[in-house]
Amino acid sequence: MIFKYNLVLERILSLEFYFYSHNISKVYDYFPFFRLVLWRRVNLFRFSLFNDFIHCIFYFSKICFLLIQYLIFNRFLNCFILTKKSSNSDIFIYSPQTYYNQTINNKSFSRIIDPFISFVSDYFSYDKFSFLLRENRYIPSIIINQRPFLHFSILRDLHFDFRSIYNYAYFFKINQILLLLSVYHEFLKTHAFKNLFVLLLNQNKYKFIVTTCYYDPPQMGLIWAARLSQIISFDLQHGKQGPYHLMYNGLKNVPLGGYNVIPDFFLTWGNLFTQNILRHSFFHKNHKPKTLGNLWIDYAYKFFVSSNRNALPSDKKLVLVTLQDESSQNYVVPHFIEESIDELMDFYWIFRVHPNFQNTSSFVNDFVSKHSNCINSSDLESDNTYSLLHLCDFHISSYSTVVLESIYFGLPTAVWSKRGFLSFEHEIKEEDVSVLDSKGSLIRFFDKKFIKKINHKYFAQPSKELFRNFMIELID
Repeated sequence: MIFKYNLVLERILSLEFYFYSHNISKVYDYFPFFRLVLWRRVNLFRFSLFNDFIHCIFYFSKICFLLIQYLIFNRFLNCFILTKKSSNSDIFIYSPQTYYNQTINNKSFSRIIDPFISFVSDYFSYDKFSFLLRENRYIPSIIINQRPFLHFSILRDLHFDFRSIYNYAYFFKINQILLLLSVYHEFLKTHAFKNLFVLLLNQNKYKFIVTTCYYDPPQMGLIWAARLSQIISFDLQHGKQGPYHLMYNGLKNVPLGGYNVIPDFFLTWGNLFTQNILRHSFFHKNHKPKTLGNLWIDYAYKFFVSSNRNALPSDKKLVLVTLQDESSQNYVVPHFIEESIDELMDFYWIFRVHPNFQNTSSFVNDFVSKHSNCINSSDLESDNTYSLLHLCDFHISSYSTVVLESIYFGLPTAVWSKRGFLSFEHEIKEEDVSVLDSKGSLIRFFDKKFIKKINHKYFAQPSKELFRNFMIELID
């Protein structure tokens, strides 16, 4: 059974209110992990008894391996790794590997972290950290050589109220054992990264920590360590955050002082995303949103010029199709769009595979080979998203964040999936995004008149001075 996101959030809020109102404090630390497991399950898992059984074995094995690795091997290896020298920098920045999908001057560029560094470096000193260094980076990182680790006391300190497991499992039709193992797995990993980051933070005098996509064990561990070290934590918005995103919205039943693993501030792209976080609880005492702006998009618009059109038909309208994880659904685009591709020969379709879902490539290659007016963007001179947005006349997607970026570029944009209809509910009501659910809707979409120019409606314009003053006020 697949729940709608708004229904999932409503049920989570009712459960959290029950435990909070009954003062069952020993489960507070696990609330964010319940949300994380449910968010991943709603987005990724298939629901069946067989899958639940397989996943129970999978998570039990992972926990056993994790305990051996973090309790024994990593603690042993850390004895031979020198810790970094102390630093007087203002900001500790953790840069996850995931977002290095842009190249500038032949160097790997993080579209989330690196623009922030450029934005604040005139006023604040920083240290940028990463665990992996797979390529030459535009802004170099300090590599974290130490390994996450656990103390044996964790085995004694683990606790749980099994009413919470039963209630969550009952509400969301999840196997209780699978839910327990999934939550424990995320909690133990986060705890191990917390121990590591405590060592790094305690040697220094950082005033802030900054990361992105906080709901992954390394980032949550860093935030937890920052809270223990009384350092203010920030999360940079990394993608579309709709009104029902479980890891950002509905944070109304919060324990005194806030959750250990959720950042103090969410730095958002614009007022819409700030209001989404405030939608279910306007008076946030903890985990507050702060409108910053999309630091990347202005830069990308100016830096990435239009691709060379010589390899593309000059007499056809160009349609950019940005994909997500379509391989899990065994189709590239809905059937009505595929039929329209063969009928609308005045259009040429450019399919771009999501960088995190490269398994979709084989589906796309097979698809474009069957349609003469289609191409995989990887076959072009430049398949950079922003060069393609300059080049193309229309954009369509299932639910990609490129929908918002195409609005910024002044490009007509549309979504075709139920998830897209829900994620971009506001933009659809504002008539900035079109709904594709039939051949007729696609034809009407292509009849739209437009002028390509920058549109700041959803991305606030950043101000260095205002943000500097905000950060200084936090530490005064």
